Parts: sequence; structure tokens; C-alpha cells
Amino acid sequence: MIDPFMLLGAILLLPVIALFGFVGCAALLGLDDVEYKSTVTVNPLEATLQQGQQQRFEATASWDKNATISWDPSGQFSQQIGNAAVYTAPATIATPTSITIKATARNKDKDGNLYDVSGTATVHLVPTSPMQIPYDSTILATQGLVSYWRLQELQSAEPPIPMTDNTPFSGGVANDMKNLNNGVYKAVRVVANATTPDSPDAPGTLNLESPGLLNNPNKPSTSLQVDGGYVEVPFSNALLLSSFSLEALVFPEWSAAERKLLRTAVTFLGMTSPSGFAIYAGPNNPTSATDPDVWQVWMGDGTQFRRIPANQGSPLLVDFTKTNYLAVTYDQSTQLLNLYTYVAGIQFTDPSFNSVHDAQITYSRTANPSSHFLIGLERTTPPLYPFKGRMQEVAIYNRALSLNEIKSHIQAAL
Repeated sequence: MIDPFMLLGAILLLPVIALFGFVGCAALLGLDDVEYKSTVTVNPLEATLQQGQQQRFEATASWDKNATISWDPSGQFSQQIGNAAVYTAPATIATPTSITIKATARNKDKDGNLYDVSGTATVHLVPTSPMQIPYDSTILATQGLVSYWRLQELQSAEPPIPMTDNTPFSGGVANDMKNLNNGVYKAVRVVANATTPDSPDAPGTLNLESPGLLNNPNKPSTSLQVDGGYVEVPFSNALLLSSFSLEALVFPEWSAAERKLLRTAVTFLGMTSPSGFAIYAGPNNPTSATDPDVWQVWMGDGTQFRRIPANQGSPLLVDFTKTNYLAVTYDQSTQLLNLYTYVAGIQFTDPSFNSVHDAQITYSRTANPSSHFLIGLERTTPPLYPFKGRMQEVAIYNRALSLNEIKSHIQAAL
């Protein structure tokens, strides 16, 4: 007769026997040393760069999001912050090629032994085409172009150095390539007042024939460098556009200590009503002491002039190391607004490229003859929010450019 207590004990021992058998077999096969789910993920997984262009990569270790990351090839990475680093393509690329970059983090097994875990991404390196179409030809061939200021006049067009505060001094002509809305180069020594603490001071410098912003070695260009300098285009009915697109290339040059203030790329504002539009660089959150400067679009609807918030990803950070492409498009028939911002190295699929995406807003165009189209300054009386850096290739159109047109302009420029 079977003892019931012995039977119960045997049943209770079965899981122990099974576990011992599994562990024993695993030890015999060496499986207990295998580490599961230890991975390093690199983002993006793929990028295409021309010589000298840059791409930011991020790597994440599955077991520790703060794990230290090392990058290979080490000589091609810079600006490593946390788990991110910037890859720079070689200065010379003779033929198209692809390389593998590797991000490595160190983990411990169950016995405390260190081992490396790596993730990879692919970079396609392509030479700049010698047949690249000049940027100005691309812009001039775009349907609906109203005015186009290249800002490449000679130094003889520079205004005199301002001798008094907040008083503009005029120089030569900033030519409109369409011969419709010529501007004037001006400089003003900006001294902000207590009512506008977010407006930077500026010495009133304006330098023409500064290093150009276009990436076309076959056709070198120059740019306008300002810190209180600007271009004033007098009021014109030709610029009173219900639907429009605006483009500009800029290279910001203010220091870390000069950030957290508002700076103007291009504006066309109503002086007596909250109307018109503007592109600024400024803190994403003005109340935060650590928030970075980002690109912003502001629009007036007749009752208020306000920033249009990003509705797709985060706004593009102002990049102080390379040319920033800026574009705003607005279609009156659909009331859809888009902000496009780009620097070499990001992908067109990156949400920050089109952070304001098809935002439906009401827009009231500027119609006051006292209003001026300004490049590098928000307003002249008093002078506020001056830009600091280089500027070039400002264009305005009488329609909303398509996404493909925006991409083709970027590819021709950068």
C-alpha cells in the first residue's frame, strides 16, 4: 500500500527536480553565460551625407538608458553629449561609399564580468555633384516668385557706423533680383529699454562680402553679416500677399551668454494692428532658465499677434555650427500654415523639419503703409530684436510652396 504522505512529498519534489535538470543541462551546455536582451540601439539607422556634412546619432542601451557610449570610428565623431554624438563626413569623398558606425556600451554578466554590446548604423557618403544647379537659378525658376534678395552686394554698400543710439544710418541698395522691391542696407546701435528686456542690445555692425552660406564650391557666394545691421524694404502692395511663402538662409552667431533673448530673421508686421508675420529665434520656454533657443513663426490675425506652437514633434533647435534653412508657407484658401527648418544632417522625416505642420489659422496681412519688410530686425521705432549672424538668399512668393519644392530648394542650397 502506498503511503499518501510519501506520494505527496514526491509530487512536491517534482518542480525541484525539473528545475535542477534544466539548470544542470544549461550549465553543461554553457547556456548560463548567455546574456539575453542586452542590446544597443542606434537612431537613425541610416543617413546620407555629402563631404563635410554632419549627422547626429543617439544610442540607447537596453539595460541602462544612461550607460556610457563609445563611438567608432572615433575620429569622425564630435560634440558627444550623453548618449548622443555628431558624425562628420570626410572633407573629401571621391566616389559614393557606405560605412558602418558603431556605438558600444559595457555591461556585466551575472558573475560580474564585463563585456561589450554594440549597435550599428549605416552612413552613405556621396560626393557633391559637379553638375549641381546654382541656388539662384533654382529660386528664379520657381513659379510665383515676387522678390528675391541675395544680400551679396559689395562692401561699398555698407552704411556708416552708427554714432548715436537707436538711430538708423543708411547705406546702399539691397537689390531685388526681380527688380520690384529693392531694399536699403541700414545699421542701428540698439539699446534696449526696460519694457523689452527680451530684446538684445547690438553695436550696429553690418558687413557685406562675408563668407557665404551655400554649399556649392563651383559657385562661391557671399553673405550679409549683422549685429544691429538690417535690410529695410519699403512698404509695397506687391508684398501684400494673402497666400505666401518666405525662405531665408541664416547662420546664427550669438554666444551662449547671449541666448534666451528674441532675435529676428524676417518680419513684415502691422505697426497699428496685430497683423503680418515674423520668423524669430528665441527660447522655447521663456520662463525656463535652461530651455534652448528654437526657430519660431509668429502670425497676426487682426486681434492678436502670437507664436504658432509646434504640432508635430519639437521645434528645431537653433544650430550655431552650420547654415540654417528657414521657410514659412501659408495658403489662404485652406488657412494652413507650415514652418520648415533644416540643417545639414537631419532627415526630411524628422518631425522638427516641419514642426508646425498644416496648422489651421486665420491670417491678417499687413496693410499699413508705415509698415516695412525687414530682414534682421523686427521694427525700427524703436529698433527691437536684432539678429546676430550671417544672412543670405531671402525670397518671398505669392503662393504656398509644396513640400517637394521646399526639399528641392534645400538640396540646391545645402
